Amino acid sequence: MNFNSVDYRYTAKNGLLTLTGSDGILHFNYTLTGNTLTLSIGGQSALYTRTDTKPAQNNNLAQPNSNTTIDASMVGKWCVSSTYTNYQQGGGSSHSECVVLKPDGTYEYSSEGSISGYSHDQSIYGFGNSAGNDRGTWKVQGNTLIATSQITNQTKQYQFSKRNNKNGDPMLVIDGKEFVTYYQKSSW
Repeated sequence: MNFNSVDYRYTAKNGLLTLTGSDGILHFNYTLTGNTLTLSIGGQSALYTRTDTKPAQNNNLAQPNSNTTIDASMVGKWCVSSTYTNYQQGGGSSHSECVVLKPDGTYEYSSEGSISGYSHDQSIYGFGNSAGNDRGTWKVQGNTLIATSQITNQTKQYQFSKRNNKNGDPMLVIDGKEFVTYYQKSSW
């Protein structure tokens, strides 16, 4: 099965559709009535309509007819990190952010950073660090990632695109930040 340009093995039994791919396992509840397939996950549902009913030919499913959904190709852990060292000035900084988009429509976000500085004669030294986290629910609408925090009860919208880095690793570019897949995934 190919779902959002990602290949999956699938099984369907007793109303449960299980997709298995390089990015993990995804479970959907499903019902099939005639040419209409309804998939449900994390309180969200999407309807698909069979576009070609000839059994020997392509039976691709159309895109969901709801405006918001969980994009299974985005499920996984995505991280961005940076490190800066300045030996001449005596100091450096590092920062990392990771977001885990889960197939049930929930997410976990974490960030941490540190900065340090010192004089060459070691007479002055300073450092600082920070950390943050969040969790909630996520969905997409077009090229907009919609996240609702369970901690702040705020909903935020982020523009995103899917790209590959110079090594061919898939990235989610979220509001300009390049989050690279943490686990091995196929290129977009």
